[in-house]
Amino acid sequence: MSGHNLLSDLTFCVIDLETTGGNHKTDEIIEIGLVKIEKLKISDKKSFLLKPSIPIPDFIQKLTGIKQKDVENCAEIQTVIEEVIEFIGDSILVAHNISFDIPFLNAVLDKMGKPFLENKVICTNVMTKHMIPEIMNSNLNYMSRLFDLGLEKAHRAQQDATATAELILKYLEIFIKKDIRKVNQLYYPRNKFELDRHNYTNETSNQEIIDSIKDCHSPLIITLKGEKGIILGVLPIEHAPEELEIINTFLQENQWNICTLKLTGQILDGLINMNHHINKFEEKNLHIILEHLEQRYPKPEKIKYRLNDLDFVFAPHLIQEQIVIYPFLNLKSNTKFIFKYPSHRKKMAQYLNSKINFFTNNLNEKRKNNISESLYPIFENILNSPDDHHQRIFYFLTVKKFRKNNDSMLSELEQFNLSIRRKFKFPSNFL
Repeated sequence: MSGHNLLSDLTFCVIDLETTGGNHKTDEIIEIGLVKIEKLKISDKKSFLLKPSIPIPDFIQKLTGIKQKDVENCAEIQTVIEEVIEFIGDSILVAHNISFDIPFLNAVLDKMGKPFLENKVICTNVMTKHMIPEIMNSNLNYMSRLFDLGLEKAHRAQQDATATAELILKYLEIFIKKDIRKVNQLYYPRNKFELDRHNYTNETSNQEIIDSIKDCHSPLIITLKGEKGIILGVLPIEHAPEELEIINTFLQENQWNICTLKLTGQILDGLINMNHHINKFEEKNLHIILEHLEQRYPKPEKIKYRLNDLDFVFAPHLIQEQIVIYPFLNLKSNTKFIFKYPSHRKKMAQYLNSKINFFTNNLNEKRKNNISESLYPIFENILNSPDDHHQRIFYFLTVKKFRKNNDSMLSELEQFNLSIRRKFKFPSNFL
């Protein structure tokens, strides 16, 4: 059965609740939004504004816009629960935080002496974290922006339920494109449906792999593995349409079993990944990759930033509003830290402080960047390149600058993040 037929046979009911608070034992539901999905389309909607038996706290009124006076003449939950349960039927229940919504409904059913809901459930919040592993914030507002869902007013049940329905429909479309085979994969979408990567077996032709990325405008990392998962080589690619020849050569020159493609925000990520595994490469592979990198990233006329002088390098992440920090003070294998900025401003400042303190107290201010000698000039050439045509854009920070005025630096960083224009619209575009 095709993925489309498999999923189109399923019925989903998306639910969102607004409540007087977060405790299902003491708080009450004040609004319910329901959206039915059948044949991969929204087929029906229903909503209820409800009168609780306890006052609506001021902060909930401000959060939701639901005033006490708005619910004075509304029905109580006990009078509409049957209609809610009937609308849900035997559908798969979907919510963006299912562990919040289901206990509230079951609490109502329990008080009325009715059986709990036994429907299968999907949480789009958990699903998001499996499908987009490096996402730092998966709330509905942010997901709506990333997927252009058009959520105009959060924290109203019908609008949130509709946005969640549109999100699950996006994900169902992705499951189909990624060749879902079993319904169970909906509930456990790990290691197959990540949007930033794709694994190919050696049954796949080289041309099929090239065709899948020939129009890709995001940097990516190509990793080849042989028998017993041994890494044969890691090829960092900045702009696939310009580098198809080296990709083809890399695939042809190796007897690989698994080829993994992984999208990334910029070429630096691929270089650091390569550096982590470089000692495992066969000499032939190392020569092919290094020759390509040396030709693609020649030494610029002026070297402003020496690798030994860099403390922190900030770079665009693949996902909008997220940035990556590489601590060159102590750059271990595959070391990177991701923040959503400016919402993680305080957390980022704490991270920088901790790294600087570790560098000062534990390393005695002796940097350890562990970069291979053969990759050293390539790192330096890329970091000094004036060309940001392919998102080769960085923000450099020294310990001295951070200590001098970290508020000013954090404001500069906010402007840096706002200036980034990602050409590849991830996760709307994905592997």
